[in-house]
This record gives sequence, C-alpha cells and structure tokens, in this order.
Amino acid sequence: MQRLLFIFILSLTSCAWMGSDGIGLFEGEEVVSRGQAMADLRAAMILSIGKCPENNNAAMFGQDYIVPGELSSPYYLKKSIDDCVIAILSMSCGLNPDQSTLYVANLYRTVLRLCNPRPAGN
Repeated sequence: MQRLLFIFILSLTSCAWMGSDGIGLFEGEEVVSRGQAMADLRAAMILSIGKCPENNNAAMFGQDYIVPGELSSPYYLKKSIDDCVIAILSMSCGLNPDQSTLYVANLYRTVLRLCNPRPAGN
C-alpha cells in the first residue's frame, strides 16, 4: 500500500504527462517540448554557419552532440530557449579556426550553459 501511495504522489509531482500546454498553465509562461527546443537551437547554429562559415565544423558537431547532450528535460520555458538562440547568433566569427573542431564546439556548449535553458515543470 505504501508503494502505491508513493507512486501516486510521484506521478502528481511529475508534470511530464501534462504536455507543454498543461505545464505552460502552471508555469505562467509559454513552454516548448525538448524536440522543439533542440530544433530551435539547431536552427540557430545553422544560421550562425551562414554568418561564420569558418565555424562550420564546430556548429555541425554542436548540432549533433552538444545540443542533445545539454537538453535533458522533456519541456523548457520558451523564453529561455529564445535567449539561447540569440546568444548563439551573437557569437563572434573566427573563433580561432586553428583550434580543433571539438575546442570550438565546446564554445557552443559554454554559450548554452551560460544562457541557461530552463526546464519547465520541475
């Protein structure tokens, strides 16, 4: 009986079952799914390639490995994702092309961590 009660309470505290609209009601802000957040951040990296072609390899690595690795919650506050998109688009060009792709890609990781994509429903 205690186990059932524990599972019931745990299910009430987890908001993932509500979807982004339900969580948005509780958060009071617009909420996006992890998939949408990843798509927005990947699009920002593609746009940054157009602005800074020398960062091409790093941005491609960032899209495939860094973005999925940094976003682990099922839902995010849209404003925090939009802030990260702006931060990615504001990165400087020529981030030191003599360095390895991984080094420059980790600058994308740093930008993502500093802009702090905020999970919703926690």
